Amino acid sequence: MKNKPRLSPLRMTVGFFILITVIGLIYAFLYFTNTITVSVNDYDYHRSGSGVEIIRYTGEAKDIVIPEKINDCKVIAIADKAFYDIDNLRDVDIPKTVKKVGKQAFANCDGMEIVRFFSGYTEFGEGAFENSSVQSVALPNKMQKISRAMFKNCRAVQKVSFPDNLKEISDEAFEGCISLSEMVVGENIQKIGKNAFAGTADSFALSSLIGSVTESYAYENGIEFKPCDSTYRKYTAYEAFEGINKYKTSKVSASNGGMLSFRPKKSGYYLISVFGGNGIRLSQEGESGIICSQVHNDEGSILMKPERDKTCYLKLSTTYSHNISVEIKHIADDYAKLMIRGEQLIKNEGELVLKAGTALYDTYSSDRSRVADISSDITLKKVLDYYIDSKNRIWYKINVSVGEKTKRDLWLSTSA
Repeated sequence: MKNKPRLSPLRMTVGFFILITVIGLIYAFLYFTNTITVSVNDYDYHRSGSGVEIIRYTGEAKDIVIPEKINDCKVIAIADKAFYDIDNLRDVDIPKTVKKVGKQAFANCDGMEIVRFFSGYTEFGEGAFENSSVQSVALPNKMQKISRAMFKNCRAVQKVSFPDNLKEISDEAFEGCISLSEMVVGENIQKIGKNAFAGTADSFALSSLIGSVTESYAYENGIEFKPCDSTYRKYTAYEAFEGINKYKTSKVSASNGGMLSFRPKKSGYYLISVFGGNGIRLSQEGESGIICSQVHNDEGSILMKPERDKTCYLKLSTTYSHNISVEIKHIADDYAKLMIRGEQLIKNEGELVLKAGTALYDTYSSDRSRVADISSDITLKKVLDYYIDSKNRIWYKINVSVGEKTKRDLWLSTSA
């Protein structure tokens, strides 16, 4: 009987080395393709691209600072439900290395109060903080989107700091946040989703720039809107009503943080005029408005066309402190169109066709005297002034030659 050949020590060593290498390669492949989960220092994690992703917190600390690195690898993501339903958390710092927070990552955390982000940009999954007890959140400064239901039913949240780069607030983002009293939203916001602020307190208000998407959203959804300037300093809105309103400019002028708010009872054109001071300028914020600087020589008048029951804001600036009157008057469409026509001709933005024989007068008043007639058909691009009389006729002031050498300012009416 022949003996079986025995492996030499060299072959055994080589075989063992190959086996260990294969096992190592398999482990490395599984680790780098997110298949192997590793636990260290209260965190379960696995490899994710060029860094690691935390998939579960296993510790018991109330206040935690998530590390920037685990085993010399950057922590770049927090997985779906990584901190889900952990009640002992209170204060969480998320490092600048984290670029992604998964779905419901911090949802149902009943004890959590504060979350701080030190990352410039972070992407959030749906419902990231849903049903948690978070009270204060300072969002990453380069964040562009608040995800769907991100803070839904966070009944204790009182303050959320919005980054200027934010462009979208998704559906249901703050639905059911009953402790929110007011929220300032940056001027770059482009979209606010359905039910984004549904179920908040009756006194809840949105604050942003006049004319912004935020103002339109507030108006369309029955939410109070509080205007602010480009530095997010909130104005105090003082109500103005149709008719005569009396104010002291030191109180209501924009330089003192004041703003006039007017809510029309019907749609249409309104003429707003200021009387009783000098160095006063009035403008409609958020809308172009038609500045009627020449009407009755009153530099504080504007013509606007607001929607019924939609609050519009009037910015009053002044050089000196005055007791003033602000008159708000609803005017007929025909009258307003004459004013618009006059403004266009003053600004050289229209044209006026005059037929031969058109009468020229020394004034527009009833005791006017006829001075001359237009000798031939002409087209004017600009007038010096205009006036609308009690019969809704518009008069134009033009400079024309009378006789051989004399030029005079005279008045004419195309409907006279």
